[in-house]
Amino acid sequence: MSTYKKPYLTFKQQLDLLKSRGLEVTNDSVALEYLRRLGYYRLSGYWYPCRRLIPSPVYRSKAVRPQREDNFLKDIVIYEIYEIDESGAIHFVEIVEVNKYAYKKNNPKE
Repeated sequence: MSTYKKPYLTFKQQLDLLKSRGLEVTNDSVALEYLRRLGYYRLSGYWYPCRRLIPSPVYRSKAVRPQREDNFLKDIVIYEIYEIDESGAIHFVEIVEVNKYAYKKNNPKE
């Protein structure tokens, strides 16, 4: 069995790590609240596309997926990306519910 090699980091240490990798944080207390409430792992899916690509000519082939550095691109605001995505998901669910109701109303035998 393999052993887990990453050390435990407090929320403050996680934020310091992100900042050392180039993430621009305008309000530490808000960023810490998001890390506490949502977690590093869940948020990492939103900032993954914001990390720099490792340059390689091999990636022109569709068989090889590009790799990313731990460092961030410039001028990316992760909070805004997360809020837009969550808002879109909520609206999507509402639209599905309205359409399901409209369909059942117009097709009562199904």
